[in-house]
Amino acid sequence: LVEVYQGTEGVGKAIEYLAGVAAQMPEDGHVQYRLGAFYMSASKTAEAAAALEKAAQLDPANAEIFFQMGSVHLNQNNAPKAVESFEKYLSMNPENAQNKATATALIAALKPKK
Repeated sequence: LVEVYQGTEGVGKAIEYLAGVAAQMPEDGHVQYRLGAFYMSASKTAEAAAALEKAAQLDPANAEIFFQMGSVHLNQNNAPKAVESFEKYLSMNPENAQNKATATALIAALKPKK
């Protein structure tokens, strides 16, 4: 249903819908993760960070949350937190990491040179 809203009404309508679902299901980490991802696609980084932090508390085994959090921190110009999130993402799922190459390259670019 979220994809229908996104496709027909835009990201704003999808966010509105997911925010309503999140209010009804505040303990659902997947809903918080999706809400955070949609906030990120709408360039609402503060809202994305809040939703993803909550998602990480509710579903700490979901590595994808940490990739999204790294992206949020990157957009907020917080390189240390971005590196921390990307490293956690890779440590949780090193072999099957969907965005492994991207996370690895970003870590290398963001870490201070010695």
